[in-house]
Amino acid sequence: MPTSERPDHDTMQATAGAVACLLAVAAVALGCGGSESGVGLGAFPSKYSQALCAQNFRCCSAADIGGNTMMDCTDTNTSTLEFFASTIADSQSRGRVKYDADLMQMCVDAIAAMSCEDWALGFSITRQPAVCDAAVAPKVAPGGACRDDIDCTTHTCEGADLSADVEGTCAGTSSLGKACTGSADCSIGFYCDVSTSLCAAEKGAGEPCELELECATSCNSTTHQCSCYAGCAVAGPASPGLIGLAAVAALILLVGRRRRSA
Repeated sequence: MPTSERPDHDTMQATAGAVACLLAVAAVALGCGGSESGVGLGAFPSKYSQALCAQNFRCCSAADIGGNTMMDCTDTNTSTLEFFASTIADSQSRGRVKYDADLMQMCVDAIAAMSCEDWALGFSITRQPAVCDAAVAPKVAPGGACRDDIDCTTHTCEGADLSADVEGTCAGTSSLGKACTGSADCSIGFYCDVSTSLCAAEKGAGEPCELELECATSCNSTTHQCSCYAGCAVAGPASPGLIGLAAVAALILLVGRRRRSA
């Protein structure tokens, strides 16, 4: 290149700076590989629903699924989980929850890797891969302010009334053995045993039951046993307190809050 056409030193520095800025912006946009390898909060509803529905259509019989299509399943669960994603985003903005994209990728992978035998045991708040719990990690200790169960390390936010913009308080401990008048008094994974008026752990497949609320899945009224699985016909997994509500059947992470507000 002739000397007269060669860029001067200042121009070269400016160009190098511009390139560095572009690379920095690109690194932020890609999360230095994080968003590429993980499931970001925006993608969570669809990715999670796809894994869940793929399992339904792989493991459930045509009779169980009924007239539902794969699109029915993914659309229903995605739209509902979008609401949950907005709740996570709000809690995260308040510093009360940490959403981990990489752990959510591991959660989705773990769901996809479940055997049909495991899937048949029921897929609920108390029966999901442990990494799924870790992917949405609560940060508020007992006694701290909360707006939702997902804020609390004990998974129970008491006294919140968002319609009146009133915050609650994270419960101190698990509700096992706590006095109750209804399952709304018990934390996630527990129900109010009417025979003792105490919170008890929800029952698993094959355990005896009389009432729906006793089971993590559902109570078979013929065998009087907690069923293995009850979600195929509603295009999503069975969830305690939400049996029969197809639009929210997939919200395994919202079960406790929905049940307490019922």
